[in-house]
Amino acid sequence: MINPLAQRLLDVGLIQFGWFQHGKTTLPFSLNLDMLASYPAILEQAASEAQTLLSSLNVTRLLATTDAVPFGVAVSLRTGIPLVYSRGAGEAPVFDLIGAYDIGHPSMLLTNSSGWNAPPTELIKGARRVGLEVHTLVTLLETRPEPADYTVLPLLRFTDVVRDLEAAGQLSSLHTQAVLQFTHS
Repeated sequence: MINPLAQRLLDVGLIQFGWFQHGKTTLPFSLNLDMLASYPAILEQAASEAQTLLSSLNVTRLLATTDAVPFGVAVSLRTGIPLVYSRGAGEAPVFDLIGAYDIGHPSMLLTNSSGWNAPPTELIKGARRVGLEVHTLVTLLETRPEPADYTVLPLLRFTDVVRDLEAAGQLSSLHTQAVLQFTHS
């Protein structure tokens, strides 16, 4: 059975399968998760699922990557936990991080995806330097696991989504293998 959140992301094209040019590489899928804010019902569902994940965590601040600000705002509104977000300009943390914070805040980082682009290592290091003690990353979609000094809690694992789609006859075995090859490389 396909995860309902995954099916909704597929239905609106935020996750697509086919052959896509990404820089100099051709990939068997495309992620358009930065458009999540255009689908408020799906954004609400993702925020609700993230709220469930963080209900047992000690978190006094949320931190969002630049592409995940809508996701961060939605989770902040559901939980009442203040949000800090990165401008993504590569500046010193005191200029890059927007929001109310000071030293000693146990924090959770929200991202749209992990394992897809560079890990948010520098953002986490910078946040820790200014008092945001990031201990957990909640990601909408984990494309492939990465070693980290923090806990990663994905709402969806891409390999599970792909295997479920294949089992449901919505993705061919050949395309499934191409995606899985990418996620394990």
